[in-house]
Amino acid sequence: MKFGRGFDQLTAWLLACFLVGGMAIGVYALLQASFKQTTKEEIRDRSKERIFADAKILDRLTEERLAEEQEDDEEEDSEEEDASFDLEKFEKAAMWTYQGAQGPESWGSINDIYRACSRGHKQSPINIEDAMVQTDLKPLKFYYTQVIVNTLNDSHALVVKFEGGNYLVFRGERFDLMQIIWHQPSEHKVNGSSFDMEMELVHQNEEHKQLILSLFMQEGSVNNELAKIWHHLPKEAGSEGAAANFDVTRLLPRESNYYYYEGSLTRPPCSEGVMRLLMVQPVRISSAQVDSFLQLFKRNIRPLQARNHRKVKLSVSK
Repeated sequence: MKFGRGFDQLTAWLLACFLVGGMAIGVYALLQASFKQTTKEEIRDRSKERIFADAKILDRLTEERLAEEQEDDEEEDSEEEDASFDLEKFEKAAMWTYQGAQGPESWGSINDIYRACSRGHKQSPINIEDAMVQTDLKPLKFYYTQVIVNTLNDSHALVVKFEGGNYLVFRGERFDLMQIIWHQPSEHKVNGSSFDMEMELVHQNEEHKQLILSLFMQEGSVNNELAKIWHHLPKEAGSEGAAANFDVTRLLPRESNYYYYEGSLTRPPCSEGVMRLLMVQPVRISSAQVDSFLQLFKRNIRPLQARNHRKVKLSVSK
């Protein structure tokens, strides 16, 4: 069977189309495979890049956190150094006085740790008046014993320090006697009248809460217990007197009634939150004993402070 030229041309054309189509399919397959491979590699590369980027971000955040912690540590160290520096100033007590430019009116501006002296609202001493009788104020329980003590002239007052074993109980809680400080005349007043001297018995509990029991001292006969330490008063600032057996119990008045209010220390740093108790009945001290004190310390008192609507309570003996 013979075919014409037209048939041969058609056959050639179909063959050419088949070849071209096959090549196109092959190229498409190759392109698709290449695209898939490229896509996988791109995804893999992008994943690696994201992982590296996340790692870099994490490293940067870690470095920033470490830097912040280092700064915080440095600030804490700095604060501790500043606090210890201020505490040293406070313990040396070289900056404040009872008279002159660094007297009570200036205490709050001498050092930042003294700011309560000028900014506080529950400061001591105050004038005791209009006391409210309170039956819930129980009698104080004293557990004082005779101990050997030394008097100290701290340049502001006569001080006797205690190492333990002497305490009182107030509202069922124990407060250890830390030190006794004397003032002339009394810092507190009662109905506008002051006493010849005031003796502060500074106590503290386990949580460092302070309680100060004040005894008013009025001129009369010689105070024999006080005479044990009064005969050898330290004359120079920073010096100590001779050791002596001392029993605080023998200084207490017979009557147990007392005033109570919330106040502060009466010398820098004037810290507030101090429980102030004052025995109603004064104890005696001779004029000669007062004069001996005045030879070393003259008017070492802080002026009266605003009461600011604080209540003063009065206990009642049963």
